[in-house]
Amino acid sequence: MFRMTTVPLSLNYLLRGQMRKMSNSGYDVLMISADDDSVQSIKASEGCQHESISLTRNFSIVTDLIALKQFVQLCRKYKPTIIHTHTPKAGIVGMLGGWICRIPLRLHTVAGLPPVTQGIKGRIFKLIESLTFRCATHVLPNSNSLKKYALNRYPSHKRKMDMIGHGSSNGVSLKEFSSNDLEGDVMNEIKESIDYNEHYKYLLSIGRIVKSKGIEELVNAYKKLDIKGVKLVLLGKFETLRSNEIISDSIKNEILNNKNIIHIDWTDNVKYFLSLADVLIHPSHREGFPNVLLQAGAMQCPIVCSRIVGNVDLVSQKNTGLLFEKGNMDEIKESLEFAINNPEIMQSYALNLYKEIQTKFSRKKVQQEYLNYYNNLLITT
Repeated sequence: MFRMTTVPLSLNYLLRGQMRKMSNSGYDVLMISADDDSVQSIKASEGCQHESISLTRNFSIVTDLIALKQFVQLCRKYKPTIIHTHTPKAGIVGMLGGWICRIPLRLHTVAGLPPVTQGIKGRIFKLIESLTFRCATHVLPNSNSLKKYALNRYPSHKRKMDMIGHGSSNGVSLKEFSSNDLEGDVMNEIKESIDYNEHYKYLLSIGRIVKSKGIEELVNAYKKLDIKGVKLVLLGKFETLRSNEIISDSIKNEILNNKNIIHIDWTDNVKYFLSLADVLIHPSHREGFPNVLLQAGAMQCPIVCSRIVGNVDLVSQKNTGLLFEKGNMDEIKESLEFAINNPEIMQSYALNLYKEIQTKFSRKKVQQEYLNYYNNLLITT
């Protein structure tokens, strides 16, 4: 079995523990991605071998053809029965290469919506996506709403479309994302980093500081809140390369200079911030099945988020959280004001979501569903 992502970070973050699970269950697993300094630690943590090929996130005909040639060579060397790809670039290289080598089972997980791009670039994106689906034997959207979107976009591939379990690429570890797994000294460091004061309310947003994550309208809505003693914590890196995603100078200046907005570049201690937050605000414009909502739900942190594909598979209005129309600053403001002024109601929503995650989205359950899916494919193929 090949498990393939574009960069090693995705193997470690999106699929953590899954390769070891399959290996312990009798599968011979080879991980494939680009190379970087994290590969050795991933091999150690998963207990599986890894092969590096020349994958890049950016489109490059020469580099991508080299990666395809390298992948075909791996297929001919190892002769896998199953190829399972994640992320767009790994998808096109893995599915096309698998089709060339006639690998019997070629699975591609769709874990997000393509960027809204017009013109030649937009047509190229759709062509690559369409070719990926055409070369796959199974196309696996990782949420119900994403499956509906994919079916509407590519109705001719209906027979290939499937979803494993209730969705999600790897679930969430209820052991890791738990108040019982927090270390006191780390918590104190986190509190010190944001100058934590128990008399304030804390709104938390997790994700890259980019336009498509809804950061601009979030900051504008926060500025208009008619409630004192509320801090906004933005956890994520500023975009510096993709011009269409870079936020405006005025919003960036507001983030950097407003004493009530706290920007943290990045940290692996997400669960500590979730434990301190009164509300997770997730105003993203496009998602697949957002891990940050799973993590917040596991930590029983109340959620306010955009009504988009992916988000709506976890959050239902006034049941497991609050929803607003994406990009609507006024609705964001109203939702945040309700959440801040009604903590008991929001906590009841958070408890409802936690129970749902326990039932459907624990990492142990999701990984077992993946294993069952592979086993059933081998029986029926």
